[in-house]
Amino acid sequence: VQQLVSEIGGNARAVSIADAVADADVGLFAVPGAAVAETAAPISSALAGKVVIDATNNRGGSGFNNVDKITAAAPTAIVYRAFNTYGFENLLEPGYHGEKADIFYAGPDGQPQAIVDQLVTDAGHRPIRIGGIDQVAVVDSIVLLWFGLASSQGGRHVAALPGGGDERFGG
Repeated sequence: VQQLVSEIGGNARAVSIADAVADADVGLFAVPGAAVAETAAPISSALAGKVVIDATNNRGGSGFNNVDKITAAAPTAIVYRAFNTYGFENLLEPGYHGEKADIFYAGPDGQPQAIVDQLVTDAGHRPIRIGGIDQVAVVDSIVLLWFGLASSQGGRHVAALPGGGDERFGG
């Protein structure tokens, strides 16, 4: 890890998860879905009052998202469901034929929403808020659609785009 930090240079540093969360303005869970509860518990106080994004997909679990586990660990966190509707390939290469892929998400409106919108935009995508946190099931259904499209289209680099047409789902 120290070698990687040295290679990155600048302000890069290696710290514990707890220290990283304490210093962060926003937390994003991108761990295996089954590991969220055990990951959130020891950092729950550091998550208090922060924007926290659930980007996990708990395939085979009791629920597809982990919003409930994050909320249980950090009841005052401002929780969103985002960055879970596509595979990693779409996050690495967000463009399709000159268009940005849509990132669908759910969570509260207001100032925290602007933070999530900016993060999605900074990642090269177009943010589409489906609704409040009560709409996480809709966001989860989009990832199920993506799994189906990725299977039927013969590859994982597919996404929803504005504009429609045959290029709508990449390729």
